[in-house]
Amino acid sequence: MPAGCEFICKNKQCENFNAGFVVTAPWPMGDIRRVLNSKKLEKEKELRKIIRDMKRNGKKYACITYPDSDNLEVLAFRVQLWSPDALCVWEFDIEAKDENELLEKLEDSESLPEKCPKTGCKLLDFKQICELGILCPSCSERLTQSRWYTNEEIAI
Repeated sequence: MPAGCEFICKNKQCENFNAGFVVTAPWPMGDIRRVLNSKKLEKEKELRKIIRDMKRNGKKYACITYPDSDNLEVLAFRVQLWSPDALCVWEFDIEAKDENELLEKLEDSESLPEKCPKTGCKLLDFKQICELGILCPSCSERLTQSRWYTNEEIAI
Protein backbone atom coordinates (compact mmCIF):
# COMPACT_ATOMS: atom_id res chain seq x y z
CA MET A 1 0.00 0.00 0.00
CA PRO A 2 1.49 3.37 -0.96
CA ALA A 3 2.37 5.52 2.06
CA GLY A 4 3.81 8.92 2.79
CA CYS A 5 5.04 11.01 5.67
CA GLU A 6 4.67 14.74 6.01
CA PHE A 7 7.55 16.39 7.88
CA ILE A 8 6.63 19.77 9.40
CA CYS A 9 8.61 22.32 11.43
CA LYS A 10 6.79 23.29 14.64
CA ASN A 11 9.46 25.67 15.92
CA LYS A 12 7.64 29.04 16.20
CA GLN A 13 10.95 30.91 15.92
CA CYS A 14 11.84 29.22 12.60
CA GLU A 15 11.25 31.00 9.29
CA ASN A 16 9.67 27.72 8.09
CA PHE A 17 7.23 27.35 11.03
CA ASN A 18 4.29 25.15 9.99
CA ALA A 19 5.93 24.42 6.63
CA GLY A 20 7.41 21.17 5.47
CA PHE A 21 7.51 18.53 2.79
CA VAL A 22 6.33 15.00 2.05
CA VAL A 23 8.44 11.91 1.47
CA THR A 24 6.78 8.75 0.16
CA ALA A 25 7.52 5.07 0.30
CA PRO A 26 8.10 3.52 -3.15
CA TRP A 27 5.15 4.83 -5.18
CA PRO A 28 3.52 3.04 -8.14
CA MET A 29 3.82 4.73 -11.53
CA GLY A 30 2.11 4.15 -14.84
CA ASP A 31 2.61 5.19 -18.44
CA ILE A 32 2.59 8.99 -18.35
CA ARG A 33 0.09 9.18 -21.25
CA ARG A 34 -2.40 6.93 -19.45
CA VAL A 35 -1.99 8.91 -16.20
CA LEU A 36 -2.60 12.16 -18.15
CA ASN A 37 -5.83 10.73 -19.58
CA SER A 38 -7.06 9.24 -16.29
CA LYS A 39 -10.43 10.26 -14.85
CA LYS A 40 -8.65 11.53 -11.71
CA LEU A 41 -6.88 14.26 -13.69
CA GLU A 42 -9.84 15.48 -15.77
CA LYS A 43 -10.52 18.41 -13.41
CA GLU A 44 -6.93 18.92 -12.18
CA LYS A 45 -5.77 21.51 -14.72
CA GLU A 46 -2.59 22.54 -12.85
CA LEU A 47 -1.51 18.97 -12.21
CA ARG A 48 -2.24 18.03 -15.84
CA LYS A 49 -0.02 20.89 -17.00
CA ILE A 50 2.83 19.73 -14.72
CA ILE A 51 2.55 16.16 -15.99
CA ARG A 52 2.26 17.32 -19.61
CA ASP A 53 5.49 19.30 -19.14
CA MET A 54 7.15 16.23 -17.64
CA LYS A 55 6.11 14.24 -20.69
CA ARG A 56 7.51 16.91 -23.02
CA ASN A 57 10.78 16.71 -21.09
CA GLY A 58 11.05 12.98 -21.78
CA LYS A 59 9.51 11.37 -18.69
CA LYS A 60 7.98 7.96 -19.42
CA TYR A 61 6.14 7.45 -16.13
CA ALA A 62 3.96 9.44 -13.72
CA CYS A 63 2.75 8.57 -10.24
CA ILE A 64 -0.65 6.92 -10.08
CA THR A 65 -3.19 8.83 -7.97
CA TYR A 66 -5.17 6.65 -5.56
CA PRO A 67 -7.83 5.44 -5.42
CA ASP A 68 -7.27 4.41 -9.02
CA SER A 69 -10.65 3.99 -10.71
CA ASP A 70 -8.89 3.62 -14.10
CA ASN A 71 -6.94 0.54 -12.93
CA LEU A 72 -3.73 1.86 -14.48
CA GLU A 73 -1.01 -0.70 -15.07
CA VAL A 74 1.96 -0.34 -12.72
CA LEU A 75 5.14 -0.12 -14.82
CA ALA A 76 7.58 1.48 -12.38
CA PHE A 77 8.02 2.84 -8.86
CA ARG A 78 9.21 6.25 -7.70
CA VAL A 79 11.72 5.79 -4.90
CA GLN A 80 12.62 8.76 -2.73
CA LEU A 81 15.79 8.90 -0.63
CA TRP A 82 16.81 11.54 1.92
CA SER A 83 20.26 13.08 2.08
CA PRO A 84 20.88 14.20 5.68
CA ASP A 85 23.95 16.23 4.67
CA ALA A 86 22.50 17.91 1.56
CA LEU A 87 19.10 18.26 3.29
CA CYS A 88 17.21 17.20 0.19
CA VAL A 89 15.13 14.39 -1.27
CA TRP A 90 16.44 12.54 -4.31
CA GLU A 91 13.94 10.78 -6.60
CA PHE A 92 14.59 7.75 -8.75
CA ASP A 93 12.23 5.88 -11.09
CA ILE A 94 12.76 2.10 -11.07
CA GLU A 95 11.06 0.04 -13.78
CA ALA A 96 9.21 -2.82 -12.07
CA LYS A 97 5.71 -4.22 -12.56
CA ASP A 98 5.12 -5.22 -8.94
CA GLU A 99 6.53 -4.96 -5.44
CA ASN A 100 8.42 -8.26 -5.70
CA GLU A 101 10.25 -7.16 -8.85
CA LEU A 102 10.95 -3.79 -7.20
CA LEU A 103 12.47 -5.47 -4.14
CA GLU A 104 14.69 -7.61 -6.38
CA LYS A 105 15.90 -4.51 -8.22
CA LEU A 106 16.46 -2.59 -4.99
CA GLU A 107 18.68 -5.40 -3.70
CA ASP A 108 20.84 -4.86 -6.78
CA SER A 109 23.29 -2.11 -5.84
CA GLU A 110 23.16 -0.75 -9.41
CA SER A 111 19.46 0.27 -9.16
CA LEU A 112 19.89 3.07 -6.62
CA PRO A 113 22.87 5.04 -5.39
CA GLU A 114 23.86 4.36 -1.79
CA LYS A 115 25.52 7.76 -1.44
CA CYS A 116 24.28 11.29 -2.06
CA PRO A 117 25.40 12.54 -5.49
CA LYS A 118 26.03 15.98 -3.95
CA THR A 119 27.77 15.23 -0.61
CA GLY A 120 28.69 11.54 -0.60
CA CYS A 121 26.77 10.85 2.64
CA LYS A 122 24.65 7.69 3.05
CA LEU A 123 21.15 8.09 1.58
CA LEU A 124 18.21 7.05 3.77
CA ASP A 125 15.05 5.30 2.57
CA PHE A 126 11.46 5.94 3.72
CA LYS A 127 11.60 3.46 6.59
CA GLN A 128 14.92 4.82 7.87
CA ILE A 129 13.85 8.47 7.82
CA CYS A 130 10.58 7.66 9.58
CA GLU A 131 12.57 5.84 12.29
CA LEU A 132 15.39 8.40 12.60
CA GLY A 133 13.44 11.55 11.83
CA ILE A 134 14.58 14.62 9.92
CA LEU A 135 15.99 17.88 11.24
CA CYS A 136 14.61 21.14 9.86
CA PRO A 137 16.93 22.45 7.13
CA SER A 138 16.47 25.99 8.57
CA CYS A 139 16.53 25.68 12.39
CA SER A 140 17.84 22.11 12.92
CA GLU A 141 14.90 21.20 15.21
CA ARG A 142 13.39 17.73 14.72
CA LEU A 143 10.44 17.93 12.28
CA THR A 144 7.11 16.47 13.39
CA GLN A 145 5.82 13.51 11.42
CA SER A 146 2.35 12.81 10.12
CA ARG A 147 2.14 9.45 8.36
CA TRP A 148 -0.59 8.62 5.85
CA TYR A 149 -1.55 5.66 3.69
CA THR A 150 -3.78 5.26 0.69
CA ASN A 151 -6.89 3.18 1.10
CA GLU A 152 -6.16 1.03 -1.92
CA GLU A 153 -3.85 -1.91 -2.41
CA ILE A 154 -1.62 -1.79 -5.45
CA ALA A 155 -3.61 -3.47 -8.24
CA ILE A 156 -1.21 -5.70 -10.15
